[in-house]
Amino acid sequence: MKMHYKSDHVGKRLRTSLLTNELHPCDICGKELRHKSALKEHMETHNNSYSCEQCGINHKKPSDHVIHMRSHSEQGTFRCIFCDFNTTDLLDIQKHMSGDHERTQKFHCNICNKGFQIFSWFVEHENYHTGLKPFGCEFCGKCFLYSRYLSAHRNSMHKEELTGVPNIHECVICKKQYQHKNSLNLHMNSHTGNFAICDICGKILSSKEKLKFHLRTHTGYKPFSCSYCGKCFTKKPILVEHVRIHTGERPYVCEYCTKCFSQRSSLVIHIRSHTGERPYVCQFCQKGFVAKAMLNIHLRSCKGVPIN
Repeated sequence: MKMHYKSDHVGKRLRTSLLTNELHPCDICGKELRHKSALKEHMETHNNSYSCEQCGINHKKPSDHVIHMRSHSEQGTFRCIFCDFNTTDLLDIQKHMSGDHERTQKFHCNICNKGFQIFSWFVEHENYHTGLKPFGCEFCGKCFLYSRYLSAHRNSMHKEELTGVPNIHECVICKKQYQHKNSLNLHMNSHTGNFAICDICGKILSSKEKLKFHLRTHTGYKPFSCSYCGKCFTKKPILVEHVRIHTGERPYVCEYCTKCFSQRSSLVIHIRSHTGERPYVCQFCQKGFVAKAMLNIHLRSCKGVPIN
């Protein structure tokens, strides 16, 4: 590879990551990144997360954290984490949190002048300068600079040990439950009003960006074409996966049997055959399936008889 770069790509720098399969895992959430610089940037996403001390769930936005904390409130109120303001109305707390209040920084480090909104974050920031990691995980022994790092790690990597029950995502407004966090996020838009509606078919999308791609299914606009067969697609990631049919590339490898797949979704479904996971459950007979498409096929003939 080095010789190839010297002869065919004069002046270009060879990334060492091309010569090795080394990955750098995040100790907090387990995500693996190819470069140390990418890992460093990724760690910043954990720096500004708000952790629930009662159940370990983390949020990036203070407003989302306040909405979640209502589920632990005996009075059923939304309470601001920066002041004494509280209310039972969702719109009132959103209006309160959306101003400059979120960006107020009361505490500043004497060494680097970094500002903090929450006093406990300010106190724990000293560990960044001393290098101390006083917060240890009781399950795997890994230690962290901040308590919020530990909470995020436990919730991401040791959810089953903590709860002993399947992971259920519940709406703090109406208590409706979902198996997948993305489904809950989409549902929350019905409360907050943050969604987009297709004028052609009436379908509700979670963002204007997703609406833009959805509209292509009606207009037929497919800007990404395959250089091998000329077939066109609405999104570039779909084209990338399609091209693998021609190239034979199968980058997704099963960790259990080393079988390879050209699409990540196919690998996810295949792994469920090893783990026994059946996330798509029939609401009539409670039978589980590894893929949503299989559930949809089953629903056409389901007689509603429970599976023992």
